[in-house]
Amino acid sequence: MEQATPSLRGTCAQDRVAPGGRPGFLDLTQAAAKERSSVALPSRPRAALSALLACTALSATLTVSVPCPWAVGRSGLVLAQSPAEPAAAPPPPVTVYLDGWRLDFDVPPQIVDGRTLVPFRLLSEALGCDVDWHEETRRVTGLDPVTGREVVLVIGDTTARVDGEPRTLDVPAMIVDGRTLIPLRFFSEALGAEVGWHQETRTVTVTSPCRPMTVLGYYALGSAERTSWEALFGRPFPETGFGATDIISELACAWFVLDPRTGAVVTDDSYSAQRRPDSWETILDAAAGAGLEAEMMVHWNRTSGGVTDPVIYDFLSSPLAQERALRDILAYVGPFRGVNLDIEGLGQRQSGEDLEATRRKFTSFVELLAEALHRRGKTLSLSLHPLNSWYPGYDWEALGQVADRIVIMAYGYVPVDRPEPLEKVVEAVDLALEVVPKEKLLLGLLLAKDLETGKDIGETPDTLMAKVGLTKRRRLHGVAIWRLNNVGDERWTALRRSVSRPPVLEIVVRSADGAGTERRLDTTGTPPVMRDGRIYVPLTPVLTQAGIGVDWDGEAGRATVDLGSTRVVLTAGAEAGEEPGPAPVVVRGTLYVTVTQLLELLERYSPPPGTPEVTATWDQEGRRLVLTVGTGP
Repeated sequence: MEQATPSLRGTCAQDRVAPGGRPGFLDLTQAAAKERSSVALPSRPRAALSALLACTALSATLTVSVPCPWAVGRSGLVLAQSPAEPAAAPPPPVTVYLDGWRLDFDVPPQIVDGRTLVPFRLLSEALGCDVDWHEETRRVTGLDPVTGREVVLVIGDTTARVDGEPRTLDVPAMIVDGRTLIPLRFFSEALGAEVGWHQETRTVTVTSPCRPMTVLGYYALGSAERTSWEALFGRPFPETGFGATDIISELACAWFVLDPRTGAVVTDDSYSAQRRPDSWETILDAAAGAGLEAEMMVHWNRTSGGVTDPVIYDFLSSPLAQERALRDILAYVGPFRGVNLDIEGLGQRQSGEDLEATRRKFTSFVELLAEALHRRGKTLSLSLHPLNSWYPGYDWEALGQVADRIVIMAYGYVPVDRPEPLEKVVEAVDLALEVVPKEKLLLGLLLAKDLETGKDIGETPDTLMAKVGLTKRRRLHGVAIWRLNNVGDERWTALRRSVSRPPVLEIVVRSADGAGTERRLDTTGTPPVMRDGRIYVPLTPVLTQAGIGVDWDGEAGRATVDLGSTRVVLTAGAEAGEEPGPAPVVVRGTLYVTVTQLLELLERYSPPPGTPEVTATWDQEGRRLVLTVGTGP
């Protein structure tokens, strides 16, 4: 016999009570063939529905009472005052910050099985990678041009490859709205970046990997308590240590000031307090011993009543004064690599023909200086106010064609005790990139201290890393720090996380078997450094790449090297070789030895059976160290 299909009907008992019902409840009657029963259902809708459906198997007329969420109004059913469960609010969108800068994606980040996926191209290029899409295989490739690391993902495949080695993914790359989305954490960490997830704000923070780049430090005189010498070399004058020489690769010596009235270049200016120290030759010798090149900085910045002193415009209109300036600069430039010209304040409150004349005259003087320097094998750098500053008196496009490099002085937008707004710095960089090649540009960073307390003010470690991160994303030549004696320990630490100086030598690992392939050892984060003309290399990364075991005890400053037949213990501050020589030192948290000491260790290496031999050749003139692994034919 065919069973009757249950039916439901109900009446609202908000203002009146139906027989057997309760105020504020909805009476539902299930009509069937036999008995009649009545029950009050739970107030939660899902539980009420489950109980109701469980009763439908009864061949009965069932009257149930559930809370009525409606009241009867003139227009029909309306919401009553009885409480109801609010609808769950949708979660906020996921936001991604790279070095403090928000990344805006054309397809929003997606969370799939607990993993954040983002558009491949934008993330890859933001991390400085070259990107490639292969349509036939549906494969994406990100290549880091600095380290040579390659990350390959295939759409829908949970196996990725990092430098050819397979890695398993929790979630594969996929295509959403025509864009390839990849797992953010996996890809970023494969390239050496740090990734953080903040659940409360659904925010992903990415800190880009350390990058070698030019870091120009302005060397200026300071107080007795805070000097550029100690900031650079880490020791009181005239002692030398490594200090910040693992970061700084070049100096601009702020010792020379232009006198625009006569065109003379003076070395003791009372207005700016810039002067050449009596020990300037010692400074240059120590810099050379650390592998640092130096420029002579010629500076002028003077105001009258808050406005640029008009005497500078007299200089730009005087051929005689300019001739004197050129003559003095060429007389001083001998021991320097070149000149860093910093003439500030041009074009303030100018417009029309006056502004165009200022730009034209300054460019003309720069052209004369560049020609004279280039004839002598010297370089010319310019430190310029940015295109979004109060000083429009610089023809950036013309100057970019003449100068070898330009420092974008992207600061002065806010009082010195506040960090420069990142959006203004980004604007300054992007405007410069419209007219000057990125290879010629350095981003200027103003680091200040409170004169009374000596505390860091202005840029914090986080805002500093954000601006260095901008330099990486735009692939500029480097950064320039004004000035060395104002950096401070916390900001040095932040810089050390983000940048290292370009290596002073190339380390290559070569295979003696088969085709004899070779690869350059990536020393980013632990760059070779120099002191007193000697090159120091990081012990653990070099020997590990050659297959030699090293046990490093950072707390004790001690490394134990397994040379096969013997073990050698090297301790920071203790002589490393049989002959007296420089002691190993700790730089960036790891032990460094001289190239000579490294070669001595490799000569003593006796590989265990089945382990390849390791030999080393050192081209001192070309600064190239080659480690050959394997016996070969």
